[in-house]
Amino acid sequence: MRALILLVAGTLLFAGNTAHAQEKQSFPLESIALDSRSELHPVLAGGISASPFLRTSYSASSGPAYTTRDLFGAWGDYNVVFINGRKIAVTLRTRKNSPNSSMGLYEEIGIYDISNPNDIHGRRFPLYSRDGSDPFLLNDDNPDGWRYVLDFVDSIEQSGEYDTVVGLRGAEPDRPGNTPEYGFGNTEITLHNLYRQRAQKIRDLADIVWINGEKFYQSAESAEKHSLLFWSADVLENIDAYQGNKAHDLRPELMAFLESPTSSDFRIFLGDVRGQKYDLRWNGAINQWDIVPSYD
Repeated sequence: MRALILLVAGTLLFAGNTAHAQEKQSFPLESIALDSRSELHPVLAGGISASPFLRTSYSASSGPAYTTRDLFGAWGDYNVVFINGRKIAVTLRTRKNSPNSSMGLYEEIGIYDISNPNDIHGRRFPLYSRDGSDPFLLNDDNPDGWRYVLDFVDSIEQSGEYDTVVGLRGAEPDRPGNTPEYGFGNTEITLHNLYRQRAQKIRDLADIVWINGEKFYQSAESAEKHSLLFWSADVLENIDAYQGNKAHDLRPELMAFLESPTSSDFRIFLGDVRGQKYDLRWNGAINQWDIVPSYD
């Protein structure tokens, strides 16, 4: 289980205990990096060394880490392509309609330039959106940078079910390297496979927590905010049952956007587990997040 978010030499670090089967789980979290810009502006995984929440004495040896590959992917992974000399990750990202609601988790497509792990920029688009059909930048601070085009194209799987190809390419036809190169041997990225690939990666990380007697796998996402997500073990331990359109059900059950705590009892609503509402509560005495029952 990983829970401390820091940036050391380009790696987002999480540290936590591995206590089993209690309702209360603890997450040391002494650094929270937030990007105040809108979600369609550059998303930074680096550049947070000036954060007042960053513990300067932290060393990479003090806890396990979510690496750039864990959070975005790497060359050779199914979701990473090479366009115009840049490594681009095509990812699923989770959104929450309301921070104080258990309902309304949904996915978006995130496009991130991961060529430099210390300076990751990206944009997110609704699934099936045509917003990406107009050329867009991944880094608004570099108006002369590469522009890309995103298309969603229907296809048919061998099973006969419809899938959707997520097509990404360079926008300038007169510049070399416009056509994506795939490092995994595939020639296209599809939504069904993105859902399955994401679920398999999280299952393989095996960061397990227990909430109200129920087993969950914990993961993290880095976007305009950092977030913790919790996946039902019943889902992740039965991925093969989610074929075809059922792949879209491979999604987290609980999610919390992490914020900088403003008090010693600062809370972030997490969700409902077996009829009980739970929060992430900041424990200022020992600088960590605890999973605790909500007040109501």
